[in-house]
Amino acid sequence: MRGWKKTLLAAAGGGIFALAVDLFYLPAGITTGGITGIAMLLKRGFGLPVGITSLALNAPLFVLAFRYLGLRFAAASLYGAGISYIACDMLAFLERTAAASVVRTDPLLAALFGGMLMGGGLGLVFAAGGTTGGVDIAAALVHRKKPGLSLGRVMLAGDLALIAVGTAVDGDIRGFMYGCVALYVSARAIDAVLYGLERGSAALIVTDRAERVKEEIYTRLSRGVTELPALGGYTGENRTVLLCAVSLSQTASLTAAVRAGDPDAFVILTEAREMIGRGFVRK
Repeated sequence: MRGWKKTLLAAAGGGIFALAVDLFYLPAGITTGGITGIAMLLKRGFGLPVGITSLALNAPLFVLAFRYLGLRFAAASLYGAGISYIACDMLAFLERTAAASVVRTDPLLAALFGGMLMGGGLGLVFAAGGTTGGVDIAAALVHRKKPGLSLGRVMLAGDLALIAVGTAVDGDIRGFMYGCVALYVSARAIDAVLYGLERGSAALIVTDRAERVKEEIYTRLSRGVTELPALGGYTGENRTVLLCAVSLSQTASLTAAVRAGDPDAFVILTEAREMIGRGFVRK
C-alpha cells in the first residue's frame, strides 16, 4: 500500500474512532479499555480533554517502544495515536448534540454502535500500519519479555482491567457490563475490517472413496481439493485425507457432496478466518 493511501486510511480510521468516543462512549458513560479509557475517567472527574490527555499518558510508552521495539514501531504508534486523539478533541462538540442526548438514555445502543465504530476505526488504523498506543504497546513489550504469552490475551486482560477500574470509580456495575459488550463488538469489528466479512470453512475429509468424493465436490461446488497422504493411527493402513476450503454459504453443499460420494467419510469442519488465493480474496 502506498504511503498516501496509508495516510488517508489512518486518518479515516482515526476520525471514526473519535466519532465512537465523542458520540457514543462519553455521552453514555461507557468506559473503554486502554489509555483512552483512563482519559475518559479523567475527563469525567476533572474535565480534562480526552485526546491531549491520552497523548500525554502515552508518552512514556512511546519512549519504551522506541527503546525496545524500534523506531518504526514507535513512529507507527505515534502516527496512529496522534490522528485518533487529535480527532477526539476536534469532535468533542458532538457530546452536546441532540444525537448524543438520545444515546444517554440507551447505553446498550451506545455500546453496540459505539463498539462497531471504534472497532472499525481501529481496524483501519491497524490496516494502515499504525496503532493507537496504550495497551497495544504494553502488550508488545510484555510479549517481548514473555514470548509464550498471547498478545491478544494480554490486550484483552489490560482492557478488562481498565474497564473494571472505571466501574469501581463510577460505582455502577452496569457500566462494566456495557463496557464488556462494547469491547466484544469492537473486537469483532476489528476482525471484520482486517480479515473481511466473508469467512469460510475448511474441511478435512477422511475417506476410502477419494475419487468419488472429489468428483462430487468438483461437480456441485466447482472447488479445488488437495489430497494429503495419511496413515491410520490404530489400523496402520494408508488412508487419503482431502482438504477443501469453501465459503460459509457453501458449507452445507460441501457436506452433502461428501455424503453423496462416501456416506461413511469422516469430516472435520473448522471456521477459516481468512482465505487468500484463487477463488477467494486476492491481496
